[in-house]
Amino acid sequence: MEAFGPVMLHLLLAEEEEERERKQRKHIRRAAVQRPKDKVLPVRKPPVHGRRRTPKPRVFRERTGLEVFTEEEIIQRYRLNKSAINELYELIKGDIDPLTQRSHAIPGMVKLLNCLHFFASGSFQTRTSSIGGVSQSAFSRFMGPVIDSIKKHLKAFIYFPKDKAGWQRVKRGFYRISGMPHVMGVLDCMHIALSPPHEREELYRNSKGFHSVSVQVICDSKGKILSIYSAFPGSSQESVILKQTSVYDAFKNGKLRGGWLVGGPGYTCHPWLLTPVKKPTTTAEHSYNEAHTRIRSVIERTFSLLKSQFKCLDKPGGVLQYNPTKVADIIVVCCILHNIGIQHNIVENFACETYNDVYELKASLAVEPELGDKPLAVRGRIITDYFSGHSS
Repeated sequence: MEAFGPVMLHLLLAEEEEERERKQRKHIRRAAVQRPKDKVLPVRKPPVHGRRRTPKPRVFRERTGLEVFTEEEIIQRYRLNKSAINELYELIKGDIDPLTQRSHAIPGMVKLLNCLHFFASGSFQTRTSSIGGVSQSAFSRFMGPVIDSIKKHLKAFIYFPKDKAGWQRVKRGFYRISGMPHVMGVLDCMHIALSPPHEREELYRNSKGFHSVSVQVICDSKGKILSIYSAFPGSSQESVILKQTSVYDAFKNGKLRGGWLVGGPGYTCHPWLLTPVKKPTTTAEHSYNEAHTRIRSVIERTFSLLKSQFKCLDKPGGVLQYNPTKVADIIVVCCILHNIGIQHNIVENFACETYNDVYELKASLAVEPELGDKPLAVRGRIITDYFSGHSS
């Protein structure tokens, strides 16, 4: 799924245009400043002939590769195992390998490992580059191209199931942890702290009092990310973000059908988006809310795991000192790496299965539900059909 909504793209383009105009004005001011006539220029000493200055030898740091670490050390350092890193490198090496054959050109694998360590550790560029055997200036130059090269493959790692069998696997996973059928994903937003643009500082201040971008994520029962939209200002409301995404349009227009998403109380209830009952009064409503909470705990643990895996996203480790566009790209890349970890069984499945009745499961998923147009009526029917027989 695409990472930016149309409103946020407009905002980011406006920021880039303002930055270009600011640089242009600064260049014009510099050109307008003339040197004072009475300023005494320093007298250059005549060159001393017959004596050559010995050039200072360049010092090349030792560059770290995978061969010096054990498999456990590789996972701890880069959050991926050796085979996953090699597969990722093969995918992007055409974009990051050096074009020159000079002996000290930085290999593409070294660039990738430095960036993976930066995402995992959340350290400053100076520290990350020194550990990886490159200069800070070199790291700053190649980090952008590495991020872009990984982000190019977003749709290969973050996507909704493409067939009925894939959707059935997603639905089975959620049913086994909650007893609620036809759940196609759980939806929520997380905040990633950043140093805000001065011109729009208040726009990025969230309800918790710090500056951030808000990231909308949909995941399955195993914590695999199915959809991501990043770079919305921290002050954006969850329901407002949702309406700017293609996911909203796809469910509303019937392109995505056959079930529903589960979202928290910050969202508006829709026929395809189930929210909790605010003031439950019956046993069935309490049982429904309990199942709803079990499903939402999956995405809460996914956010917690993302921030523990990739310290650059974790506020206690310090805010990201980049513009919102770069922060959004870093978030997307970390989510891609998270899914690669799941694909290679590095990230454990934390779903707690409590409903294992295969007969009941098949019966519940055999027929696709009719959603209708009234969201509260759909939710009420689900409560009546699937939770009336539960004890509180």
